[in-house]
This record gives sequence, structure tokens and C-alpha cells, in this order.
Amino acid sequence: MAKPENQESKAHNPNHELQQVLNDIRDMRDSQEDIANWQLRVNNKSYQNLYAKEAVTRLSKWMDNGEREDNDLAKVAWFCITQIAVERKEAEV
Repeated sequence: MAKPENQESKAHNPNHELQQVLNDIRDMRDSQEDIANWQLRVNNKSYQNLYAKEAVTRLSKWMDNGEREDNDLAKVAWFCITQIAVERKEAEV
């Protein structure tokens, strides 16, 4: 039987923070890009490039200007995760 997780165990569990970040990325996708939309990039290099440029722009602002909006890195991560899926889909064909 699993023990209930309490605040103290979360504080000492380094994976808890990582899981929270992954949850944030997952939750962010609903407001940024419908789950099905990433599939529109399959075999559409111009659409992929558009998303890639947006991700690079967000990352550059984060790095160079210190602009730290809450979801900037989550949006970059979401692009990277979905681009991996896009490339896998393209390889299937």
C-alpha cells in the first residue's frame, strides 16, 4: 500500500519539482496549442520553421534580456517535445 505523500516528503524529493515542471508544460499546452495542432506540422517544414523561430525567439529573450515570463521555457519545451513527435511521425511514412 502506497504511503500518502505529505509536504515534507515532497520537499525532500528532487523528482517532485521536475514532475511539477512537466505538469506545467502539459497544462500550458491547452491554452497555447490544441493537442491535435502539433500534427499539422507533420510534413510541413514552413509550419515547423515558424514554430521553431518562435521557440528560439522566446529562448533568446529569456537568455539575453532576462525577460522571465512564467511560461516562456515551458513553451520552448512544448515545441521541442512536439517536434520530436513530428519527426517520428514523418519517419513512419
